Amino acid sequence: MTAPFLNALISALFYAAESCLALKLTNNHSDGLQQIHLESIGWVPVLCDQQTNGGGWTVLQRRTRPFVRVNFDRNWTDYEAGFGNNQEGNFWLGNKMIHMLMKTPRFLRIELRTDRNENGFAEYSDVKVNGVANKYRLQMASPNGYRGSIGDCGGSSSWQYFTTKDSDNDKQFNINCAVKDGAGWWYKNCGCGNLNKKEGPKWNSWTPPGNFEFSEMKIR
Repeated sequence: MTAPFLNALISALFYAAESCLALKLTNNHSDGLQQIHLESIGWVPVLCDQQTNGGGWTVLQRRTRPFVRVNFDRNWTDYEAGFGNNQEGNFWLGNKMIHMLMKTPRFLRIELRTDRNENGFAEYSDVKVNGVANKYRLQMASPNGYRGSIGDCGGSSSWQYFTTKDSDNDKQFNINCAVKDGAGWWYKNCGCGNLNKKEGPKWNSWTPPGNFEFSEMKIR
């Protein structure tokens, strides 16, 4: 049994459920908004996907057209706290909560859909997000941890700090990538991938015809 499933099972058996996977292991197979309990935060609502690829996914980010319904051009404090509406789509769960959910390695799944109804995904194993002292640094096992159909744009974010328009932590010389893209992300440079980009998700390793109309990040 892999670490995410073992940790979720322990949570489900002995404590309040701390993820959608832990809920699933208590025989709660309900999609949509559910309550979980996070240490030092308490009870919080999260969006669960209990259907895709075995279920147990806690959704961290979702965007649907029109993307301008929720402004992703936000500062550090907003990205840390989270924003948007996780019942209706177009939201960021918040770096503080993402860190709490990903202090230990998790599976990360990214899904994209175009306006021509083409679907693709990327999954990564052994993904962690560090705390605020390390600027919510993202750690991934890419390329060995990658599988999917949209290419490994996520790999360029591995070991990168989170950057916002008022906190420039990327490795692009003389440019703040969050200002350029109009959104916070784990930038190495301003290149391959950013699901939060102001005009809509960017994932340059997958270029199907049409435009992206949906993106989602989720972990288990």
